[in-house]
Amino acid sequence: MAKPIPRSVDAPKFWARVDVGAADECWPWLAKIHHSGYGQFKIEGKDFPAHRVAFVLWHGADVDPALVMDHLCRNRACCNPSHLEPVTNAENIRRGETGQHSCGPRRPQRVVVDGIAYCSNWHPVAGENIIIARDLRRGTENVKCRGCALLWRGRTKRR
Repeated sequence: MAKPIPRSVDAPKFWARVDVGAADECWPWLAKIHHSGYGQFKIEGKDFPAHRVAFVLWHGADVDPALVMDHLCRNRACCNPSHLEPVTNAENIRRGETGQHSCGPRRPQRVVVDGIAYCSNWHPVAGENIIIARDLRRGTENVKCRGCALLWRGRTKRR
């Protein structure tokens, strides 16, 4: 059950963290992204789902806490209220890409905005900012963002 959005939301601060575009486009969240791929916005020291805050700010009323937000665009970082619909959890799972609750795909590996691909940390994935990672055991290749690969390497070396 979702916690209600407090009335003390700083709307200008919130919308400054959203890349608002045309009504039919995704409006990606530009700040903190949870490992699940959903944006997070801090209100009164607590994290709230950015897409739910966007819906409440846009429509002026909170949603029934028993309902969840379905991203009609399937982009978890999207905050465009016209891409969001309050539905039951069962309906959201039925509509989902995998039909599963906790085992489905997590944070998107790439998001495309205006023809430019970005990694899940919003680094551009093009040109010299890519690394091709080869897994010799599996015989596969993955294109990775250079910035994220270097950050990951730095984290693992410190351990």
